[in-house]
Order: sequence, then structure tokens, then C-alpha cells
Amino acid sequence: MNTKFDELMRNPEFEKLFAAEELIANAAQLITDLLELRGWKQIELAERLGKTPAYVSQLMSGRTNMTIRTLAEIMHALDADAKIDFVDKKARNKMAGEWRKADTSPFELPMQTVPNTRFSFESHKAASTCWSEAEKTGVGDELAA
Repeated sequence: MNTKFDELMRNPEFEKLFAAEELIANAAQLITDLLELRGWKQIELAERLGKTPAYVSQLMSGRTNMTIRTLAEIMHALDADAKIDFVDKKARNKMAGEWRKADTSPFELPMQTVPNTRFSFESHKAASTCWSEAEKTGVGDELAA
């Protein structure tokens, strides 16, 4: 059974939008996790970056573009290293198909059953952002008809 999300993901524009929003959400979650680990608030990160708290808030919400350079500066301020990795779409899609056949969710399976494939809670945030972006831009309207 295909969901509306499955149908939207067949639209190249929606898929591209989803990929961008998912990456933004993952970066923001990484920063949030590190802030919590350090016991810091966004204002302390802003001070270390020499930026305003409003700027950091906009970065974290995705309202301001976070470049790789900005991410590197944030990681430096947090005394952490960033690692850029990739996920092969074919492997991810194969795993997703297997979960659908088993009528289960990737979030219900232990991580060791997902070799070299990353699924995370942040994907839900990206999906939510994509839904609203798709509604604003009309991406996927042909599926609703």
C-alpha cells in the first residue's frame, strides 16, 4: 500500500526538497545534541561564534542557510568535529521495501539490522517541513487530484 508520502517521493522536486530539509534537520539536531552535552544554551554558542542569538536561532530553525563553512565554525565552537557521510539511495530504498513487506517501521527495528543505512527521528521533522513547503509551492498537487 502506497501512502501519500510514497507518492510524493516519486516527484523529483519533492524528493529534492525533502533531501535538503532532512539534511538541515539532521545538522540542527546534531548541534542541539552537542549543546545539551556541553550544558550550553544557544546564547552561549552565539557568543563563541561572535554572532547574535537571533542568528543562531535562525540557523537552528532552517530559516537561515547553514553552509558547510558555517557548520564547521559551529563544530569548532563546540569543540567537535563534523563528519560528512552519505547513504546510498538504492540500499535505503531496498531496506524500506523490506520493512513495508514486513508491515513494520524502520524505527521499530534495532539499528544493527540496518547496515550502512541511516534512518533517524529527524526524518520526521524533514517530512513535516517538506509537507508545508510542498503545499506552499504546489509540488505534488497533481497527486492530490
